[in-house]
Amino acid sequence: MEPQTQTRTEVDVDPELPSPPGRVPQGAARARSPRSPSKPMASLDSATLARRRALGAGAALLAGTALPACQLVTGKSAPTKAVDVPATIAPTFGFQSGAQLFVLARGPVTFHCYVAPESGVSASAYLIEFKDQLFAYDTQLTPALGRELRYYGNTLNKRFTRVIISHEHAEQWSGWSEFADLPAYAPRETEAVLAYSAPRLPPRPGVEIPRLAGVIAAGDETVAGVRAQFRLIRDAEAASIVTIGFAEQHVYLAGDVIYNRLHPFLGNNTVARWLAALDEIPAWASETTCTLLPGHGAPTNGSAVAEMRRYLQAAQAAFANFKAADEIEKALRTQFPDYGGTYLLRFGIDTALQRK
Repeated sequence: MEPQTQTRTEVDVDPELPSPPGRVPQGAARARSPRSPSKPMASLDSATLARRRALGAGAALLAGTALPACQLVTGKSAPTKAVDVPATIAPTFGFQSGAQLFVLARGPVTFHCYVAPESGVSASAYLIEFKDQLFAYDTQLTPALGRELRYYGNTLNKRFTRVIISHEHAEQWSGWSEFADLPAYAPRETEAVLAYSAPRLPPRPGVEIPRLAGVIAAGDETVAGVRAQFRLIRDAEAASIVTIGFAEQHVYLAGDVIYNRLHPFLGNNTVARWLAALDEIPAWASETTCTLLPGHGAPTNGSAVAEMRRYLQAAQAAFANFKAADEIEKALRTQFPDYGGTYLLRFGIDTALQRK
């Protein structure tokens, strides 16, 4: 999938960060001079290497403090025989903000999963690391969270080549100012929102409206020998959401089509449309052998698709049986007592009732 461009032109990108006031250049973000990516501290195991890279990002990280039961999920190559992925994956590292980092190596591609704290609506953003380059998938809810993500990405010693804004909601693009030196791409529906609706939102300190280099269309693309299947799932949690399937690595980046054990935002479309959209997820991504990367919450396995369906069916019943927001919220909290994300729950219910 090559991003479609109209009158805009993609420019060659210098891998070094610009250094206006308030932004730290890439070189300053490292604690030591970079090593060649082909020789990444060979004497260290991968978990220690991930910690060293994280600590190299500087004051943005909670230096020296690991979260309980931390582990790094690794694999030198795509397995010949698919194996089950645990539904609960422990984080690799914790950030000062309260965000968590999950590093999932899957053969020739590594997924760096940055999950915001609850104050950032537990939004998940991703750095997709190929042999010779990095993609960023979403940029977080605030410039501060986006800065943490970018600082960590700079320690990987790979060239950023694009930013993918998966859809139009604010937690996808509000950290874009920290990635503004890179070409950004989004679905056409998101382009329209950024052009007409986003500028009318109340201003937030440091938040810039992304300037897109082009729009994303569905299709397959081979990046450094890895096949990526780009798809647009419409009328789910948002108007159009970019998903990326890595079938050979058994990884599916679902974006906000899937939330992992968090109450989702229900205000964008009818629940019935979202339920129908789940049928567009490929069958292999619903299996427990798939590593599923959600738009909110920690990485999990393909069983999250069935759990998302169960939640949306309960939400559909709640909207049918109750008219008041308090009653709908109580019904869903009661049925899913261990779920987080209660802010988005009520916000979504109120928005959905206003649309009726």
